[in-house]
Amino acid sequence: MKKYLLCLVVLLGWDPASAEDTVVLGRLWKNEPMEYVADTCPENSICLQSWWKWVIDIDKTVSGPPASGRIVAARPQHTSLYGPNLSRFRLFVLRPIVDQKQRKRLRADYYLEDVSFMTEMYCLAQNPTEFGLSPERTFISGDGEERRYCFELPDKDQ
Repeated sequence: MKKYLLCLVVLLGWDPASAEDTVVLGRLWKNEPMEYVADTCPENSICLQSWWKWVIDIDKTVSGPPASGRIVAARPQHTSLYGPNLSRFRLFVLRPIVDQKQRKRLRADYYLEDVSFMTEMYCLAQNPTEFGLSPERTFISGDGEERRYCFELPDKDQ
């Protein structure tokens, strides 16, 4: 009877369309094209995106259902990521792939919905304009002695 009731609750209460996103902190371990996924680009067309595999080592779950270990996520993109910052800590927004056929096709458990790319911010206790700095945007946090003015400096090449 308990088994039957549990199955009924699961069947009636579980809505795959409402699969909740998970936000994790981790490092990108591998980024490569999913050459095993057939290209859906129409013939004689130029398509700039295809499915790419993101293998992510999760440090901790920040929000949503827990995820841990090394996971595989799929994301359409047009070129690989490269450079020395590839393995820096980032936030990854993962959406479960609820369609079993799609999971099997992509060989992934998640879609990668978003990823944070590192930017460097500098924070001072005083407004940076007092020192002749003119950042495009300044983010102010805290108040009183805890107030901080945080900003990015423009790239030298800009």
